[in-house]
This record gives sequence, structure tokens and C-alpha cells, in this order.
Amino acid sequence: MVARVPRRFAVALAALVVALGWLSLDPERLVPLEPVAVLTAQATAGLLRAGGIEATRSGRVVLHPDGFAIEVDVACAALAPLALLAVAVVALPAPLSRRFVGLLLLVPALLALNLLRLIHLFVLGVHAPQWFDLFHDLLWRAAALLGLLGTWLAWRHWAVAQPRSPAH
Repeated sequence: MVARVPRRFAVALAALVVALGWLSLDPERLVPLEPVAVLTAQATAGLLRAGGIEATRSGRVVLHPDGFAIEVDVACAALAPLALLAVAVVALPAPLSRRFVGLLLLVPALLALNLLRLIHLFVLGVHAPQWFDLFHDLLWRAAALLGLLGTWLAWRHWAVAQPRSPAH
């Protein structure tokens, strides 16, 4: 039996898709989100240095002394997946407290996964540049999508579960 998609979930998801499509039509619309990309680059460079990897940051660019650099644009900050996740959590017909817990746990997890992705890509670019494009364009996208879907499905299972009645 196929589960019915709640109407508010479908409407919220459609609104998000339209909003993301509208934003992507004109890169100038993303300019107000630029500080998020800079913050993401700053976090990436800081974590690389904390892990013993030489890295500096200039604006949205994270650089290695050997010349490799990655530019962290707004898309690299994972805002679209975060928005999708937030819509998926908030629009689900679950108790408000469980939706709050979902946001509290899943948003930082997705941000951490994104930072791990950027760190890994930087290290690949420095030490194995021949693998960079494959990981950037395909493998990390697939991993992020599966991670997003998997964590959301696990949370959804918990969020909509009926509490068990106490045994008599």
C-alpha cells in the first residue's frame, strides 16, 4: 500500500521548488546569501587547519600553499538541501515537539556532512587532483542525497510512530 502524501507537505515542497527555481534564474538574487558562503569557507579553512592541513582563506576561496584552491559559492553552503530538509520536517504531520527535535538534530548533521564534503574535496584536490571532479560532480552529490534521504526517513519513522501503551 502506498502512503498518501499530506497536502501541506506537497504544497510546501512545491513552493520550495518554485522558490529555488526562481533564485537560480538570476545569480544576482543569490548575492544576499554571499555571507553564508564566506562563513562556510571560513569554517572549512579552520577545520582543515585544525586537522593539520595547511589552508588559508580569502573571502570565499580556501587556498593551499601548493596552489590548489576551492571557491565556496552559495551552492556549496548546502542552503538548498537545508531548505528542503526544513520543509520536509516542518510539513510532516507529526507532533510539534518531534518536528522541533528533527530540526535540532538534522540541520546540524547536514551542515557537518557538508563541511566533511568540502574538507574531503580540498584534501583530494591537494593530494589526488585526478579524483576531484569525480567526487565533486558525482560521488559526493550522491552521498549527500542518500544521507539526507536516509536521515530524514529515519527521523520520519520515529516522528510519526505512535507511542506504545504501557503493558498491564
